[in-house]
Amino acid sequence: MSSKCIGSVALAACVLLFGAARPVVDGGREFESAAYGFAFDPPEFEVDPDCANSMVAHFYGPPEDGFAPNVNIQRQRYEGSIEEYAKLSEAQTESANWKLLESKAGAIGDRATHRMRAQATLASNDLEFVSLAVRDGESHVLLFTYTVPQARADELEKAIEESIASLKFD
Repeated sequence: MSSKCIGSVALAACVLLFGAARPVVDGGREFESAAYGFAFDPPEFEVDPDCANSMVAHFYGPPEDGFAPNVNIQRQRYEGSIEEYAKLSEAQTESANWKLLESKAGAIGDRATHRMRAQATLASNDLEFVSLAVRDGESHVLLFTYTVPQARADELEKAIEESIASLKFD
């Protein structure tokens, strides 16, 4: 797994971070953005259960000073424990010379989770990352990553925390 996998996030976050947008749950595919006044039905793409890594969704807020806060959701093949996934992520963070601010285990319902918070400078942007890895069956992890400019981290912290708290699984 490359260090690119460290930086990755929640459908619900678009509602809290970037305006009133409402994704409809399975059974309906409409995505609605009250902030921009549109709704549409995105295509229902096939799911490849054997795909090692896939982007599930990515949402961007309005750019400020050349960077748009964003939320990224990835599904990654990983058959080890969530604790082993966390150790690998911590090693990648250290290897990339990122500053690890937080790393802790948790759970959402019966799913094991691991949360990390880190800071790094990428392409002249001082960024803060909050990621939540959630066990998805025996062979995958869902990775929710919130990426914001460090200068706005305090301002967006409540929205990120509310978004993480809103996550629900079947």
